[in-house]
Amino acid sequence: MSLTLLIEQAFTPIGLKLIKWPKNQAVEIINIVWFKRDLRISDHKPLQSAIEEGCPLLLLYIQEPDLWEDDHMDHRHNRCVYQSLQSVNGQLAEFNQRIVVIEGNPLDVFQHIHQHCTIHHVFSHQETGLKQTYRRDIQLKDFFLESSIIWKEFQRNGVVRGLKNRDTWRKAWYHYMNSPIDAVDQSQLPHPPVFDSLPEFDWPAILTTGSKQVQSIGLEKAQNTMTSFLTERGRHYMQNISKPETSATHCSRLSPFLVYGNLSIRQVFQAALKQKEFGWKRNMASFRSRLRWHDHFIQKFE
Repeated sequence: MSLTLLIEQAFTPIGLKLIKWPKNQAVEIINIVWFKRDLRISDHKPLQSAIEEGCPLLLLYIQEPDLWEDDHMDHRHNRCVYQSLQSVNGQLAEFNQRIVVIEGNPLDVFQHIHQHCTIHHVFSHQETGLKQTYRRDIQLKDFFLESSIIWKEFQRNGVVRGLKNRDTWRKAWYHYMNSPIDAVDQSQLPHPPVFDSLPEFDWPAILTTGSKQVQSIGLEKAQNTMTSFLTERGRHYMQNISKPETSATHCSRLSPFLVYGNLSIRQVFQAALKQKEFGWKRNMASFRSRLRWHDHFIQKFE
């Protein structure tokens, strides 16, 4: 029997308010895909692995107050998350799935879910982030271990967790970038746990309202921007990349899509490899090297 959740009040920035659960319900075994900066469907190993498991599947994004209140963050970043989630959920709707957004401390969120469901697996990408995310992950690892929950983390882009030295990093990076992109069969998505209602995050108007002065993101915009760069704007990439007046047109403009994971580095790298028209070779080689630089500098934080 599916677990029915009756939520009386929502998550708050300091944790959880009262949640009422029906008595005499069979406890459901579920898997969770925890989305963070990987807001896409394709080339998504955690999602594909969860599909292969076949258990009822909760797609989860946690709005973390401690993270968003940090001085590094601004509402413009949060708006990108909102736009990305709207875009992903628009595609998932066809398959009766969606990413549920809950506000709270991740440890609180997982603890409360596990009290009323049996979480079997949590699937996610590894994350290189702030001190808050590092401490959060340590807490979660302890909780998952104590609760017999299997947390399967997968490599994000070309950044290798716990690398002792960088002697073979370049070779490993190219090997990963040239490996097959993970195919995600959305038609095989397991059904979500049955909820009567969920304590979902209520997005404030400042985030749901777009701005003409800020680049909007999402899956379709990511593909369109990449296509325009690889078929038109990127032809003169090298001669314009350092020119303030023209670089805004001839650079890729893919940074926000990569930051929030609308595209993976591997997807962009392989798409750039396919551009073999006359006059493009040196421009695309230079662009691909900058994709490597992206992961090279993030690797320094590991």
